Amino acid sequence: MPYRIEILVEEKLVHVVFEGMLDDEVSQKSADELRARLGSRRDFDLIVDFTRADFAPLRSRTVLKRTAEQPIFENTSRHAFVAPGDLSFGFANMYKAMRDDAAGEIRVFRNLHEAYEWLGREAPVSRDI
Repeated sequence: MPYRIEILVEEKLVHVVFEGMLDDEVSQKSADELRARLGSRRDFDLIVDFTRADFAPLRSRTVLKRTAEQPIFENTSRHAFVAPGDLSFGFANMYKAMRDDAAGEIRVFRNLHEAYEWLGREAPVSRDI
């Protein structure tokens, strides 16, 4: 699977990790699965880790499509996107610019440690979800 979703209920945190090719289909499947798994529980913070994702197949229309959808999370949640590569950083910032007002507070980081720090959480020492 090109992505993994971990829902930490007690911590009210969702951690999504993408690996390999990220294209329109993977983007849609991951959003659909996340929405289904959360159900009516929407008061989580979110970390999306693009460190090992290949953004070459992704198109800007896919990012625009994600921004047009009903938000999965409450507008009080915080979303941290980890995007160390220039392409992933650009796409994550495009999403942020198009979505920031409706989806909660969104920030884009170059590493996972900074994302956890911004969320006020301790970054795991060795975590491979």
